[in-house]
Amino acid sequence: LHGIITDMKPLVKVIKDAAGVPSEEGKDYVVTDANFIVTFSKAGGHEILGSVPRAVRLDCERLQKEISGEGEGSLANDESAQTTAEASTEVPFVPTLSTAMVEKAKSTIDLFAVTAPNTRAVPPKMTASLHTHCTGAYRTLAKSYVTTHRRLQKLEKRCEQDRLLQGNLSE
Repeated sequence: LHGIITDMKPLVKVIKDAAGVPSEEGKDYVVTDANFIVTFSKAGGHEILGSVPRAVRLDCERLQKEISGEGEGSLANDESAQTTAEASTEVPFVPTLSTAMVEKAKSTIDLFAVTAPNTRAVPPKMTASLHTHCTGAYRTLAKSYVTTHRRLQKLEKRCEQDRLLQGNLSE
């Protein structure tokens, strides 16, 4: 998306319409197209909203732990794992990354740290605005989901009581 979007007004208008931006500050969003908001957030989350996906963030943290020797060892090379396991079954397995893997992991993390903040397709002010709208729509949808779930639980409880009173409950 970087370099493709030149005029932000249509994109902002579509997001505002789909998110149901309130006319007054402090009111809830009235989400009109939840599918569009979710798809937009997934597809343009990094370049437009300025958010790094959780999976990418967790993978970078995992690489950092592996490099420092505090990781789980799942990224260790197969040869060292086999030789360590064959040498002694009583000594616990201590994973180590090969030097080539350590260098590759470090370069990947450094590259991501350098390029991630600079690969925005929209100006920072628009990023903040769009991020606010998508977050507001998410919060409204989450509140609606919790409220609906509570209502459903109450209805189920009421129906159960009605069945007990009528003698239609089968166990």
